[in-house]
Formats: sequence, structure tokens, C-alpha cells
Amino acid sequence: MINEINTVKFIYKDELAINKLTKTKIQDYWEKIKKEKDFLSESNILIVSKLIKNNNDYLIELKKTTFSNYMYVKNKKEGDIKSLFSGAYILTKDQYLVAVMNRYYENELEFETLNLVGGMADANDIVNGQYSSQKCLEREIKEELGFDINNNKKQYMPELWKLIFEK
Repeated sequence: MINEINTVKFIYKDELAINKLTKTKIQDYWEKIKKEKDFLSESNILIVSKLIKNNNDYLIELKKTTFSNYMYVKNKKEGDIKSLFSGAYILTKDQYLVAVMNRYYENELEFETLNLVGGMADANDIVNGQYSSQKCLEREIKEELGFDINNNKKQYMPELWKLIFEK
């Protein structure tokens, strides 16, 4: 059964509180995983800390944490953490879907998948106290495809840029 949704609002509520012992465990885990997977980089991300439903209206509370905390909780199964992700379908001029290859790690196993262009939200995606999925997607498109859609500039993939945007 599909329920009608009237509104969805995001509210940014500061940083996730983590105790000192857990911070030490996260740091130790991160140092270990970085040795094995040196392409990973630390960053701040936004997670969903609370979902409040009132009839058909939703309020999603967001908090800032680190990617290392996210990876630690997911892989060590010490708690529950939900990242906020924005993704976009991008069609080429001849109607092909653009996808990106991502590496994932779960239970210490590595695997690759094809995904939408997109990624985890971070604190830079907050505009006037509200989460902006558009700002997140603009950043992710620039990171993953090399396109600065705000300035209509191609950064480092001119062949792909031509395929997608030029007629």
C-alpha cells in the first residue's frame, strides 16, 4: 500500500555525539582499513538521526558525523546508522543511462556495483538550515563525472561531456 506524502522537511541538528571510547575504536578501525583501501578518504557526512511522522507529513532530523564512523558502524555492526544519499538519473542525448562503478565493503568483503550518479550528503549541502539535494547532486556530479554544472564547464572528461550534453 502506498501512502500519500504531503511534505518532507529536513532539519540539521548539529553533530552526532560519540563517546571517547567509541571514538578511539573508530580511529583504530579507520587506520586499519586505510592501509588496506588507500583510496578511501575521510569526510564529514550527514546521517538521519530521527524520522518524525505526523499524519502525511515527515520531518527528517540530520546530524553530522564522519565517514569513518559510518564505515565502523556498518562493518562492525555496532549500532545502526543511516546515511542520507542523493542520486540522479542522467540520460545521454541518445537516451543511454549514465552510471558510475562504485566499490563497496560489507563484512570486510569488497564488491563493485553500477550506481546512479550521487553520494552521501555532507554539511556543505545545508542551505539556510535546510538540506539541499540539488547542492549535493551538483557536488557529486563534479566529483564523479568532472562536470561543474553551475559553470557549464567540463573539468576532466571531455569525451563523456560531449556524449551527454553536446548535440
